[in-house]
Amino acid sequence: MSRRELVRNGGRGIGVDPKDAAMKITAPLLAVTTVGALLCGACLAFGQPRVAPPTAVIRPADVSRWVTLGTTLHMRADTPQTPDEMRHVQIAPDAYDQFLRDGTFPDGARFAVTFHALKADGSGAAALYAEDAERFFGLEILDTHHPDGRRFYAYPPGAVSAQALAPGNSCAVCHKAHGTRQGTFAHYYPTIVSLGREHGAP
Repeated sequence: MSRRELVRNGGRGIGVDPKDAAMKITAPLLAVTTVGALLCGACLAFGQPRVAPPTAVIRPADVSRWVTLGTTLHMRADTPQTPDEMRHVQIAPDAYDQFLRDGTFPDGARFAVTFHALKADGSGAAALYAEDAERFFGLEILDTHHPDGRRFYAYPPGAVSAQALAPGNSCAVCHKAHGTRQGTFAHYYPTIVSLGREHGAP
């Protein structure tokens, strides 16, 4: 999912660093996996109801309980050796449960990606980069009736709802060109790769 597309379509009225907005998805990528918990969520945040236009999708309030697939480390486009951003990817528990059962993502499966700035820490035995403040939040929903096979939603910081990006957006183009399992980037996440093989996937 491209931050350029998210910023252009979802960041109207929100201040965005042009250099950040122009960042391209580049390699190398660092995959880190863990497993999360299953729990249904409500559309409440900090005790306040979330209200959205009829065609908008509310940012999930329970995303902290979604299953983590992994985190990718993205480098700066102008200096490829310099880390720039981490993107933390999660899947809704109901979609993950079906994947465990049959190795496929159901229609309507939701994936969340949180774009984080980086902070360097050299205080330990080895220097490292850790996730810092959230830069952006994106939501991908698989939809077999959509021309792209999925819908993308962009949430600038503080946004609680968003409209779907237009068909043929750069996120959809990237997923079509580089996605693997059902057009997702599942190949970056060892847990999904391993589970898929249990169901006969290569």
